[in-house]
Amino acid sequence: MQRRDFLRATGGALVLSMAAACAPAPSNAPAAPPTATGNASAAPLPTYVPFQGPPPDFPASADGIVPAGYLTFPKNLVKSTTGGPVGKQGDQVSFLSYSINPTPAPVDQNPAWQQVNKDLGLDLKFTYTALQDYNVKLQTVLSSGQLPDTFTMNVLGVLIPNEIDFFQTQCADLTPFVSGDAIKAFPNLANLPQSAWRNCRFNGKFYALPRVVNAVGSTLLVQQNLLDDIGVAQIQNKDDFANAVKAMTRNNIYGIGGIQANTMQWVLEMFRAPNLWRESSGKFTKDWETPEYKEAVALLKSFWDAGYVHPDTPTYSQQQGAQPFYAGKFAMYPTNFFAFGIAWDRLLGINKNFRLSALIPPGFDGSKGVQFQDWGGNQITVLKKGSAERIKQVLGVLNYLAAPFGSQEYLNLWYGQQGTDFNFDEHGNPVYTKTGQNNVQYIAWQTIISPPAVLFDSAGDANFVKTAHPTETAAHELAVTDPTVGLYSPTNATRGASLTQTVWDGVNGILFGRTDLASLNQLVGDWRKNGGDQIRSEYEAEFAKSST
Repeated sequence: MQRRDFLRATGGALVLSMAAACAPAPSNAPAAPPTATGNASAAPLPTYVPFQGPPPDFPASADGIVPAGYLTFPKNLVKSTTGGPVGKQGDQVSFLSYSINPTPAPVDQNPAWQQVNKDLGLDLKFTYTALQDYNVKLQTVLSSGQLPDTFTMNVLGVLIPNEIDFFQTQCADLTPFVSGDAIKAFPNLANLPQSAWRNCRFNGKFYALPRVVNAVGSTLLVQQNLLDDIGVAQIQNKDDFANAVKAMTRNNIYGIGGIQANTMQWVLEMFRAPNLWRESSGKFTKDWETPEYKEAVALLKSFWDAGYVHPDTPTYSQQQGAQPFYAGKFAMYPTNFFAFGIAWDRLLGINKNFRLSALIPPGFDGSKGVQFQDWGGNQITVLKKGSAERIKQVLGVLNYLAAPFGSQEYLNLWYGQQGTDFNFDEHGNPVYTKTGQNNVQYIAWQTIISPPAVLFDSAGDANFVKTAHPTETAAHELAVTDPTVGLYSPTNATRGASLTQTVWDGVNGILFGRTDLASLNQLVGDWRKNGGDQIRSEYEAEFAKSST
């Protein structure tokens, strides 16, 4: 997997385990989501103004959730920033972020970096560390009081203590600059979908910007050729699904693999379970408290008991199931739509007879299922306090760095200088040179903010976009959102991750035959007693404030 393909497919999302394994990431439910909250006087979300660039072959959805699709790299690129440089000679903007790859060439040896500095009229300064060490580094920097101009937070779902207090005392209030129509001064930031901005609003004000990703949500990848072999044209209900899993378990191939408690979203969607939480008349219910969740666990347990699940599945950590899936050892694999393109290109180089598709969740009873829409980002970007002039300048830099696919700025930010960092191939797609791999492929600005995802295959296989776009569009028509997005629970911020992991561990025990289904009741009861009910009450209180 090339990093540019991973970044493009995710809209820049970086997941530690994927970086290590070079494979699709399961659609893990966030144990500790960003701590956004609203109230009765909450600032309005930024006005959404889609980028008017080269027309895509497949348009994005009206809300920007389903990415636009391009069969070829655009020929007539558009300039997305106007008004000239945002800085002047001698100005600097400092960043703290992370890296998943070797350090890029320094600015004096990096034409792409030099061009970005020239376009911005100032010098970009980066401090970054390995992704797995980032949150420790962040705590050290925050403790020192020497904040950079901008830095990434909530990386890998990790929050800092008293986070909202930190935002209010140490960070820039971005509300006057990004709320409502004010965002139009920064058109590339206005191009970010509104859904992702909800987790950037704290106590009614904006203290962060989202780093957006494909938000369509989880999916179930399948070897379409194996479905064709057993004569299955469509899966319309639970019985069809179970019969397909059973029928594809043959000749040392298993029907499904890699599915655990934290990656069972597609099956939950089939039973129309909540997307993490369900809200009704201001009352909140956690997914694993519902009969739908129990039915999903029971179905998956029956697959294990019958021998339809790849036997290594209980030992897989996040992406380890991808490689045996690519090798054809099992027919279905749970992941997220942001990984669809990665899997597609990966398979082109492994098994050209492997025809990949993604299943839309049917309802267990033959009616429609649901699609768990993600919140739309994987982290947030925060600015330190400063004058209004300085905040505008730094936002101008971030506006440039968020230049969308199809813009002139995007080509330089993601590929560098033609002839030095990349060349166009026979399909008209930019391809890195060896110099570009070091100069641009690993550059730090790609981990700070990103444009909306697009569907585009840099290997030149237009069939990916032709398959992915209608599939993601159909999935999005079934979308349900998590009602806690934009709400803050102090207990969830401090204890949610450990409470969730305890439940997941227990559910895995059920799925893989170590305990019986009845033990789910005890797991849920312990979760409620140890903090779940407190999390619920905090969400309900926040929801009530935001609804008045």
